[in-house]
This record gives sequence, C-alpha cells and structure tokens, in this order.
Amino acid sequence: MKILQIGKSFPLVGGVEKVMFDIMLGLSEAGVDCDMLCATTKGARSGIIRFNDCGRILCVPTWFKLAATMIAPALVFRLHKIKKEYDIIHIHHPDPMACAALFFSGYKGKVVLHWHSDILKQKTLLKFYTPFQKWLIKRADVIVGTTPVYVEESPYLQAVQHKVTAIPIGVPMALPGEEIVMKIRQQYDGKKNNIICGTFGGV
Repeated sequence: MKILQIGKSFPLVGGVEKVMFDIMLGLSEAGVDCDMLCATTKGARSGIIRFNDCGRILCVPTWFKLAATMIAPALVFRLHKIKKEYDIIHIHHPDPMACAALFFSGYKGKVVLHWHSDILKQKTLLKFYTPFQKWLIKRADVIVGTTPVYVEESPYLQAVQHKVTAIPIGVPMALPGEEIVMKIRQQYDGKKNNIICGTFGGV
C-alpha cells in the first residue's frame, strides 16, 4: 500500500504540517510507504527529501501566498504525473490548492479527507471555493476530524456523518528529566509517593 499526503508547505510552519509530517514519519518507520506532496515555504528549495526507505517529501515551488494558501500550480502537475503510484491520497483541509490538485488530477483511487477545521476567516473567498469544497467532501471515502466536536458540529459535514470519524492528534510522551525528578524528591523528602506522583501530574 502506498499513501500520498497533500498539504500546505514544507519546511513545517504550522500545526497541520506537523500532523502531516508525524503521520508520514510514523507510517514510513513502520514499513508503510507514505509520502508528502507540498509547496515550499518562502526561500526553500523544491525537490525530493528522503527520510527513510518508505518516506519522502516531494516539494514543489510556490509562486506566492494568498489568504493563507500557497499558490503552487506545480502541485497540480506533479500530482497528475504521479497519481497512479498511490493507492490512497490523504488531503489535509483547509487547503484549496490541495483540493485543486486532486480535482484536476483525475485520480480514481481512495481519498482520505483530514478535516482540521472549517474555513472561518476567508468568508469572501469561501464563496468561490464552496463548490470545490462540496466536491471534495463528496469525493472523500472517509473524513477524519481532529476532535469529535469539529466533525459533529461542522455545518459542512452534517450530510456525511456516515463516513466521518475522529482521531486525536498524537502528542509525543513527555518524560521528566533526572534533574527535575531529584529536585522534587528532595523537596518532598519523607513524604508519601502519592504526593510525588501528584506533583508529576502538574509538571
């Protein structure tokens, strides 16, 4: 199985991009082929960055940024060229450029739509984008929300709740350093362990 994620930009500049990267890295390290197709941020070079045997980032040049969207026509042409290599395309929303790339690619395989949030600020541009957004929602085989609230209360997803699910964003486990542990042990020397455990919960 080969998966291609499509999203805004690389190097990472926001939470959505970090989620994409974590998914790519996690799946590829587990032996699942998972690539990222994204536009470059300002000043970054386009090209291919290989992270391991199963994970790559395919960067295409950005013309300019408009309303938080990387305008990168090369995204459309690259996807059209490589679409047959992948069994699943994973789109991260909101990203009109990624939607356009999928729309014009003619891709026939499975589509996962990762719904990070509704488009809230760009009300005027949303009027023009709405037909594409409706197409993307209909085209998706499954829609994944980052929280149940997003997908249950979004007015755009009410008619497709049968193919909606929620998967929380993963957070790396934070372990206390030895210095912190020693400091807390000294501070509560002679106290019961449950006090120390309670303190860890607040660190």
